[in-house]
Amino acid sequence: MPKGNHVFNHYNKTLENAFAGFIIKAGITTAGGAVVNFVTAKGAPGSADGIALASKLPKAWAKLKEIIGAPEFAHWDTMQDDEVVGENDPNSTAYGKVAKKFVDEFAKIAVQNTRSTARPGAFWQEMVNVGFDQTAATNFIGKGNGSEKRKKLVDDTKLWVRGPLFNNVAHLIQYAKLDMDGKK
Repeated sequence: MPKGNHVFNHYNKTLENAFAGFIIKAGITTAGGAVVNFVTAKGAPGSADGIALASKLPKAWAKLKEIIGAPEFAHWDTMQDDEVVGENDPNSTAYGKVAKKFVDEFAKIAVQNTRSTARPGAFWQEMVNVGFDQTAATNFIGKGNGSEKRKKLVDDTKLWVRGPLFNNVAHLIQYAKLDMDGKK
């Protein structure tokens, strides 16, 4: 069994998955007509894929890059405990279920007849609520040397997730809708 329950689930990876699905559903293509590859666009902004996203989804693509490039994500994987990860970890299971709903709802923005009924923000709110593992946080913080520093890191990250990250994702959703509607 692997070790290390994460204190926070991978919001950044969920956003990347949602955006990749959104691109496919929207049929965003390069100048050559190929469907944009999110991984290529992310890793090579000057590629045909990166250029296509920058031109066809200017607001949403810029906001997503800002979010996933946030320095707060740099220490994400260091915040985990040393406990064995159980097969049916309730926190991960709950997060996975709502993350799938978020990804599906975000993709609905890409289609004109489902754009107005898409509710990714509601599922993001739910993800924020279930994405924090209190048991893993308690184990990660622990006692002794460095526990106050680890507690501050967890508390600061929790505030960031519920504040700036939450607001940035709300903007990303709005920008995706505006970009798909062709509004500047």
